[in-house]
Amino acid sequence: MRFKFLSIVIFLTLLFQQPANSCSCIGEISVKDEIKRSDIVFTGKVISVDTLLIFTEPGSMFKVYKRKYSFQLQSLYKGKISSDTVEIIAGLGGGDCGFEFAAGSEYIVYANYETYTIAGGTSLSCLSTNICRRTCLKNIEELKQIEKQKKAKPK
Repeated sequence: MRFKFLSIVIFLTLLFQQPANSCSCIGEISVKDEIKRSDIVFTGKVISVDTLLIFTEPGSMFKVYKRKYSFQLQSLYKGKISSDTVEIIAGLGGGDCGFEFAAGSEYIVYANYETYTIAGGTSLSCLSTNICRRTCLKNIEELKQIEKQKKAKPK
């Protein structure tokens, strides 16, 4: 009887267990390599912040919260954006590699396109970044390195 009870407890624990979040960034990537691996590189000011509920995988019952940040585009260094605003999805932090942007602050953002499934089963294709990227508060040194790479690029 005790074995049967223990088996049920273990089964229920595994059934309702949320996926573990852990983040590990190994080393710092150069500006040149970060630009190369990014779909979009831009500077912008955070103008709004929203929270989304996203499924970890299409068809999965496990969901996580992420933040959607809207940026007023200032300068575009790589990629194509057809609007003066850019939306970025990032985790909340605390183990999920999420980058927390502050409303009203200006950032240099390195991002890639990703597809998420949000509540209701709708697909959302958008830009995403995290703390393992070179995304940072806007600063002269990082901008100088980006400009240097832009000039060094063969035409």
